[in-house]
Amino acid sequence: MDMVTALTAGALRLLDRQVVAESLYGTASAMDEFCDQARRQPLRFCLESHGLPCPDPLDGWTLPDAVWTAICRRQPRLNLYPLGEIAERAVKKTLAALTLQDATHEATLSSPNLREHEIETNLRSSVAGRDVEGLLKPFLTQYFFELSIDFLRRCCRKESRPEHDYSFWYHFSRDGYLVSRRTEQKLRQRLADQCEEKAEAFLPFLRECLEENDFARIEQRICDGLTQAFDTSPPAGTRSESSDKPFVNVVVGSRLPPGAPSRFTVATKRWRRYLLLHADGSNVYFPLDQLEKSIGHRIHSLVRDLLDIGAVVYMSDLYTKRQPHLGRRMGVLMRVRHPEKWSAARAELERAVSFLGRDDFSIHFVKGGGPAHRPRGFPLKSDDRRVCLLSGGRRSGVDS
Repeated sequence: MDMVTALTAGALRLLDRQVVAESLYGTASAMDEFCDQARRQPLRFCLESHGLPCPDPLDGWTLPDAVWTAICRRQPRLNLYPLGEIAERAVKKTLAALTLQDATHEATLSSPNLREHEIETNLRSSVAGRDVEGLLKPFLTQYFFELSIDFLRRCCRKESRPEHDYSFWYHFSRDGYLVSRRTEQKLRQRLADQCEEKAEAFLPFLRECLEENDFARIEQRICDGLTQAFDTSPPAGTRSESSDKPFVNVVVGSRLPPGAPSRFTVATKRWRRYLLLHADGSNVYFPLDQLEKSIGHRIHSLVRDLLDIGAVVYMSDLYTKRQPHLGRRMGVLMRVRHPEKWSAARAELERAVSFLGRDDFSIHFVKGGGPAHRPRGFPLKSDDRRVCLLSGGRRSGVDS
């Protein structure tokens, strides 16, 4: 039973070929670059060269997370839906396996609870004993496996005929009884073995991509490789909203600001959302007067802007529908009291929101929203008032 072809073909039918090409090529080239650097330099230097503070301690648990964060700092789009989670799991599982292997590719340890010098020694000896194909093949195996499992969990039953409903057969026997954990593990191992075969068939096409600079040719080679390995290729796909102008589908206010239509590509009414804050007929209830009453003084206009931005990001996430493959592009146009300040911090803000939500998120600021106070320092006072965090604070202490 060739599960991986049916599952991967179903997943690829939902994806734009450019998205698949960016994910496979971008992640594979980043993995190859990191492993090549790890052959010659200390791990801490490899991570810090990406502008990332090295975690302390650096061990088998923290290294995969740190490497993925470093990759996303260089190429933020790799973290986005629909393939961000799949690429992340593939990278982390591949790195975890490499740190437990020696140059003969045999697992030497059963736990990632290793000290930094052990991790570095294992990783260096493991990558030193492999060529590019030897490094990319386990990554591709994990990538196709995660893609298959993701589709099995989310969409398989909708896309498959009853006799090919692997989502059902994964958990139930043909008699309708729950299968044992051992049987599920056997199915996962069979799927992993099939993914390894497909990775070997696709590997020559990906290897050629690493030596190519023209993305159009990279995209075509990846599609050819997927057709060769899985008898399928992602649809060509066109982004109807593609334009050199900034894209907007969430507008904060009752109407577009003057001049906005000429400066922005605004989504059609079907995909456009209006969020109304602090106005008559508001559809987002976010009163700041109650907060001011609680803290005992007026909120500075910069802080008001920050609170508004947080509310808008949260509501945009709630009310912007995802596509079937979970991909989502969001452009927000909002009024703030200090547009020059927030425009200067826009890149960092977009990177943080995009990384946390895995969405292609952009925010554009225009003047409005109320009076702007002069920026000033905020003195710290010692009194009886305290702030106790709920998520990550009070609740976590109770849960633990």
